[in-house]
Amino acid sequence: MMLQTNEKDNKKIEYIALYCRVDSANSQVNTLGILTQKKRLALWAEQQGFTPEQIIYLVDSGFSGRTLNRPGIQKFLSGDRKYAIMAAVDFSRFSRDLFLADELIDYADTQGTTLYVLNQDISLNQWKRERDQRLYALLKGGAAQ
Repeated sequence: MMLQTNEKDNKKIEYIALYCRVDSANSQVNTLGILTQKKRLALWAEQQGFTPEQIIYLVDSGFSGRTLNRPGIQKFLSGDRKYAIMAAVDFSRFSRDLFLADELIDYADTQGTTLYVLNQDISLNQWKRERDQRLYALLKGGAAQ
């Protein structure tokens, strides 16, 4: 995991990104509204041992999950800060497109960041590796027949 230097006390600390997204203002009132997502993610981060100074919220309100052209995701993709983990409440918060999700996971891997989904209790990085291994085995087995 990558560590960041806290310039205030020159101590190395790990950062965690808590990612929240809704696609419209109407989504604010449903069960996955931004405030609900923030509360669930903050509680989870605390249970994992992260402190408030380690938490960075990346929020995209009013943006579709079918694109990576969202301010919060772009901030992550800019690489200006390294995160040990980037967590979302649900897979659909990260992306509603499997190909774009793969791009996001690949980028996270290059940065040493684990993408984690609370509702499914999975690391997307691990999920993609296992899925790719199954696809490779299927193709290899299929080609031999």
